[in-house]
Amino acid sequence: MVRARGHDLRRHERDPEQHRRRAHPGAAAVIDFDFTDEQRALRDVARDLFAKQSPPSLIRERWKGERDPKLWRALAEVRLLGVIVPEQYGGSGGDEVDLALVLEEAGRAALPEPFVETVVASRLIELHGSKVLSESWLPGIARGEVVATVGLETDPFVAYADVADLVVLIDTSGARLLTRDDVKA
Repeated sequence: MVRARGHDLRRHERDPEQHRRRAHPGAAAVIDFDFTDEQRALRDVARDLFAKQSPPSLIRERWKGERDPKLWRALAEVRLLGVIVPEQYGGSGGDEVDLALVLEEAGRAALPEPFVETVVASRLIELHGSKVLSESWLPGIARGEVVATVGLETDPFVAYADVADLVVLIDTSGARLLTRDDVKA
């Protein structure tokens, strides 16, 4: 008499891991896409500031490319320029969701300032720059003392390069930082 072992049993039947009917979806994990109270407050601050400081008439005035130092100072005072700059460098220490909320409001107001360019440059410096570079540039960006922009090495046009204190140029090998003196030379 031969006894069947565990692996010999039901060899002729389908794999028990395969069900004879289609699987039904189980309970889905709940993901909360709602904004936090702090994020809503940040969005409201940005919306109010842009509504007061950047009306449509300002855009018509800026068509010639002039900047408004008063608006830039206001952005720094409410800590929007440092929205994603870490707190250790004087920023708000926000994340990409915070930045997206502020950028949405800046787009709604058609903000005629190098805001997007400056916050993107600050993020690139933080993520890919050295600690020395971060200590040198990020506090000034958060305080509104430094205007930065980003460009591609292969593209001859860099938005706001004429008013930027710092230009982050990106190419296939990495990034280079150019100061205002380097750009004018």
